[in-house]
Amino acid sequence: MQRFLLPFLLLSVLCTAGCGEWPPLTIRVDGDDAQVDVRNLGEYGTQVSRIRLRRHGSSEVIWEAISANSPQIPGFSLTVGGNPPLPKHLEDFGFQAVTPTGAGGFQLARGTVYTLEVWSGSQNSVAAEDFVFPALPRHPPSDR
Repeated sequence: MQRFLLPFLLLSVLCTAGCGEWPPLTIRVDGDDAQVDVRNLGEYGTQVSRIRLRRHGSSEVIWEAISANSPQIPGFSLTVGGNPPLPKHLEDFGFQAVTPTGAGGFQLARGTVYTLEVWSGSQNSVAAEDFVFPALPRHPPSDR
């Protein structure tokens, strides 16, 4: 009995320590695009009820979208420069933009640190992650 109990307890402790962030949230910045991934186990969509974007350290909301039915989404992407009120595919999942209001979208800039918050629909918990679009390298003037 003890032989089975120890591995079970060890696995329980490890899962509690490593599986606590819900919903899962990973942001990968590649050039002008930030891929937001909320898939569970890297494969299954996660129920999401609210998404909020703000400048790091600020309470000012740049963009926020909500959905009353907490659909299971795999993720979405954001880009440097102009973004529509709802990034690609989120409208298909029943999300509505809360901020900004109206038909205009929102702008993201290089070199600014942003905080993205994602609320789980089923567990009413929030995950947050910071990201930044790197500034373009400056090239010294050539001596021609």
